[in-house]
Amino acid sequence: MTLSEMLHHGEIERLPAGKREVSDLVTKANRRLEEASNEDNYEDSRLEMAYMAILFCASAALRASGYRVTRGEGHHVRTLDTLRYTLGLPSEKVNYYQMLRRARNTALYDELLEVPRTQLAEALEAARELLDITSSWLHETHPELLD
Repeated sequence: MTLSEMLHHGEIERLPAGKREVSDLVTKANRRLEEASNEDNYEDSRLEMAYMAILFCASAALRASGYRVTRGEGHHVRTLDTLRYTLGLPSEKVNYYQMLRRARNTALYDELLEVPRTQLAEALEAARELLDITSSWLHETHPELLD
């Protein structure tokens, strides 16, 4: 579903972003990635922090584009889905982020999740890559929203 379709269905709304808001989201993404990279933390916590870094990047791109997800169930799903249109990411990447969201939800709400080191390494790399993409995109397209 495109941003226009999401707007029409009430899944997102138009709202101009403030400079501090976008900068804060990028700072939060950086901090979560730093926490995710800390090997003293448990693997499931590190996976959750990598996922949160990804979510903050998606939120920053959406807010810089002048939209925000409406409140309610599924707001993480919708936020991640907007990456196809804000940053032009391929569906495969967005699908991977959605898989991380489901793993994070399992660990957070259902059961203790054993996170293989390979899965954690992939999640950390995905978060680093998205943070780089988001930061570059913001500097190129919306430098007025950055400190």
